[in-house]
Amino acid sequence: MLTEEGVSISSNPACQSMPANTETPKGESAPKKSSQGPFTLWLGLKMSTMFKIAGQGAEIHPSRWSRLALLPGMAVYNSVMSLIEDIRYAKKLRETKIDQPPVFVLGHWRSGSTLLHNLITSDPQFSFVTLYQTMFPWHCLTTEWFGKKIAAPFLPKTRPMDNVSIDFTFPQEDEFALCVMTGYSPYLLPLFQHQPRKIDRFFDVQSGLNPEELQEWKDALTLLMKKVTLKTGKPVVLKSPSHTFRTKLLLEMFPNAKFVYIYRNPYVCFKSSVHFRKTIFEENALGLAQQEDMSEEVLKSYEDCFRLYERDKVLIPKGNLHEICYEQLEADPLGEMQKLYQNLNISGYNNLREALVPQLASLREYKKNKFNDDPERMRQIYERLKFAFDRYGYPPPGSEVEQAAA
Repeated sequence: MLTEEGVSISSNPACQSMPANTETPKGESAPKKSSQGPFTLWLGLKMSTMFKIAGQGAEIHPSRWSRLALLPGMAVYNSVMSLIEDIRYAKKLRETKIDQPPVFVLGHWRSGSTLLHNLITSDPQFSFVTLYQTMFPWHCLTTEWFGKKIAAPFLPKTRPMDNVSIDFTFPQEDEFALCVMTGYSPYLLPLFQHQPRKIDRFFDVQSGLNPEELQEWKDALTLLMKKVTLKTGKPVVLKSPSHTFRTKLLLEMFPNAKFVYIYRNPYVCFKSSVHFRKTIFEENALGLAQQEDMSEEVLKSYEDCFRLYERDKVLIPKGNLHEICYEQLEADPLGEMQKLYQNLNISGYNNLREALVPQLASLREYKKNKFNDDPERMRQIYERLKFAFDRYGYPPPGSEVEQAAA
């Protein structure tokens, strides 16, 4: 249905009664944590950005020597290959136009944006930024064909914080690329675990960066999209939870862009986000990992994300925003994707359906993390995030209504 603001949103009442713990026993597993191996977010840094981040006070400790040892050589390699790519592709990239409106997938971390991103990009009419391109954005056009072959044997089969499969050719968050290209990203937090306030300004970059820094950030995003466009010739679907803080800026850059916002039970989102932070921080730290409870930082992030999105979504032209419930998408991916295509006036749903049908069995078999629930903690989180429970129509975690829904 359409809201008063002209935003399309799932009208299925099942989304309004989903419990906080929606997993079935078959689809649960203990919270997953595994190693990324030698891969960290910092392997794609050039020398200039590496020194910039170090100059901001990045935390380093000798115990991380195996990770630190890789960075200088990789930074030199990235700097050289970036120059080579500039020589080879500078003219073509200048001439490349982003004429086809991009699609931005928004939503707080652990809201289901990866599932949604993977579903949309199964449609052959769209392109996306690959894992390799996000890791090595400065020279991906030049090196992707051989670089991914060399590194593939060392790449884990799943992400460290969950059971989502990874591959150098799979869709990935463009925020990783923006992080190594500019050094202005919330994904620098693993390097500033004990001084997170230094990173606050990198969420809403339009307000946090000075004009010169903001232009650098915009140029990096444009360059990345041009590289994907040059390679594929297709409209780009971009997914990064951090873009949920930047709706206004993205609209200024791409006035005709389409936006899909996904939301999930706030309590489940909170629990999963805490686990996500702990895992990502440990796997990408170059200093000592933070041992303190991360709950407050996650709650602050959720509140800011919600506030900025609700403030700026009214700027999106009517018919260019669709809001979708994760639980309903999980229960009926084909039906929800059809609604999405209809409401955003995207043609070609039959091609998407043809691509998704073979994936349905694996989607049903996917095992999500299972977390222990503390009643008092559930109550505290509900009171803190009650605005989101009310906005999205979820019952309090552990309530009689929720138990009946289960």
